[in-house]
Amino acid sequence: MAYTDDDDLLERRSNIISLGVASWTDTHTKAKALIDLDLEGGWYRQAAEVKGVDPRVTPFDADLMLNSADQLKDLSVFKVLELAYEYLSKDSETDVYMKLSDRYSKKYEIELKKVIIRGIDYDWDASEEIDDSERSYERLSRRLSRV
Repeated sequence: MAYTDDDDLLERRSNIISLGVASWTDTHTKAKALIDLDLEGGWYRQAAEVKGVDPRVTPFDADLMLNSADQLKDLSVFKVLELAYEYLSKDSETDVYMKLSDRYSKKYEIELKKVIIRGIDYDWDASEEIDDSERSYERLSRRLSRV
């Protein structure tokens, strides 16, 4: 299930449904898949190691992000808008939809960095509840260490 729906898009861009596409459902699904890949590479692997979990043995499971509707809403809206405007664009440098796609791509990248820094509530023990130790408040270190 996608992180957002068309109502979430309408909160940010009230005209997105009036641009010739009746529903962006498929785009929400594609955006979720792309977000999951970005989170797996940018957050999960390092967070798993901090938790003592080998990410090669225990793969990222988006269904364990129990608060994703709240924590990833803006991220998903930006990605869906990026993809939607790219779909609507024509092949020209002056195309307004391509400019909007680029704008939302940049907003997505900024929001992705924020999400990675804040971390994500992740049900590490698959108990279907997020307990205090599974809430992500701390910033994960990105420092390189010498060997």
